[in-house]
Amino acid sequence: FSWQSTLNLDTRVRKLTGIYGGAKKYSYYSLGERVDNYYAIGWMKSSDGKIIISESTGLPLKDPYPQLLGHLDPDWRFGFINTFKYKNLTLDANFDGAWGGVFWSRTVEKMWWGGKHPNSVKYRDQEYAAGGPVYVPDGVNVISGELIRDTDGNVISDTRQYKKNETKVSWQSWCQIYPYQAKVTEHESKFFANVLDRSFLKLRRISLTYDLSDAVKVKGIKRTELSLFSYNVFILKKAMIVDPDFGDDNNLQDPSARYVGISAKLTF
Repeated sequence: FSWQSTLNLDTRVRKLTGIYGGAKKYSYYSLGERVDNYYAIGWMKSSDGKIIISESTGLPLKDPYPQLLGHLDPDWRFGFINTFKYKNLTLDANFDGAWGGVFWSRTVEKMWWGGKHPNSVKYRDQEYAAGGPVYVPDGVNVISGELIRDTDGNVISDTRQYKKNETKVSWQSWCQIYPYQAKVTEHESKFFANVLDRSFLKLRRISLTYDLSDAVKVKGIKRTELSLFSYNVFILKKAMIVDPDFGDDNNLQDPSARYVGISAKLTF
C-alpha cells in the first residue's frame, strides 16, 4: 500500500500603495487600503446595527453612501491531491477550495425579485389566510434626532432615537425590495443575504483505476487500465444556492454540473 499527497496553500493581499498627483483617495479607496474591498449601497442602520425602517411604509431606508461589505479575494486558496495504491487498484482524490472573502450574487437577487428563492414562500400562506400583510420586519423606526455626516459619509454626530418597528408590510413587497434593491451581507441577515461568503471545500475529482495487465494478455499491449471517475463530486459551502467556485456572480449563474464517466487506457 502507498499514499502520495501534495498540499498547496496560497494567500495574497493587494493594496493601494500610491495615487497619481498625491491624492489621498482613489474612488472609495484610501492609501494603504485593500483594493479588493467591496463597497456597495446598503440599508441604513442604527448605531447598534439594526435596520432602520420607515414607520409609514414598513420598508427599509437606503443608505446614500456606499458601505464597506468585505473583501472580494479569499484569505486563502488551497489544494490537496492524493493518490492511494494497493496492488492493482489506484484511487485518486483531489480536493481544493477557498477560505474567506465575499461575493455578490445577481442570481440570488433575481430569485428574490421573481419569487423563486426558497425562502420567499415563508409568509405566503399566512398572508393569504389573513387577507393582508402579516410580516413585521425586524428593525427600528427613527422617532427623533438626526444623523450628520461629512462628504465621505463619516459620522460627525448622531442624536437619533429609536423605537421597535411594528409596521406590517406585504411579504412580496419586502422580498422585492430588501434583498434586491441594495446589498445584504450574511452578517446582516443570513435569511435575506445577497452578498455571500466565498468559502468552500470541494472534492474536485475522484477516480478508481484497476490495472488489468495481468488478466489481459494481448500481444503488443503493454498495459491495460480501466477507470471510473467523477468531476465536481461534492462541495461544502456557506453560500446558499449558488456555487462560490464559479467566482463572481455578476450576470447570473448556471447550476454546477457533476460529471461521471468510464475510461479505458491501453499502452502499446
